[in-house]
Amino acid sequence: MAEQLPRALGTRPFTVDDRARYHAAASFASNFGLTVLDAAEQLAAAAGIPSDDVRQLLAPLVRRSVENWADAGAQEALTGPIARGDGETVARQRSAAAELDLQDLFDALAAATRAIASRAEAPVRMSGEGTDAGRNAADRPDIRPFSRQVDGAVTGEATVEVTGEATGEVTGEMAGEVTGEPKEPSA
Repeated sequence: MAEQLPRALGTRPFTVDDRARYHAAASFASNFGLTVLDAAEQLAAAAGIPSDDVRQLLAPLVRRSVENWADAGAQEALTGPIARGDGETVARQRSAAAELDLQDLFDALAAATRAIASRAEAPVRMSGEGTDAGRNAADRPDIRPFSRQVDGAVTGEATVEVTGEATGEVTGEMAGEVTGEPKEPSA
């Protein structure tokens, strides 16, 4: 029986050393995830999305986020204003959450997300990196907390923040328009 349940759920049997921690992990992955999704539903409905459409419209984003997390972990999957250091957008989102009495949940999740974003990340890979083209890699500014390696197309609006001097070649395509001035990252 103990081996049949995991298989019925599409996973495999395994042993754990600490059942309380394992069950806490399962609560975070399942029940608490649903709490976050319920808050997302409330905010989307308050934004004018018909309540009958909210889950259908948000589900692809949720699925992609979970797939990215499963493939690469939270640090690499993390996107959005906290990951890119956009404090103005975070403040606007917090105000929207506060209107629905979700500010405590928002604050707790934002703090946890900042902790993920601040963990040491692999540096951005640029064309020519690892060669003597430009400068020695040891002399490059540390831009890791405000950068991500991105595969795929970017459409719409983009925010780029650069501090210090960056060398290398950045290639890719983007639809839309990028404007703005470099600014200091916000917390």
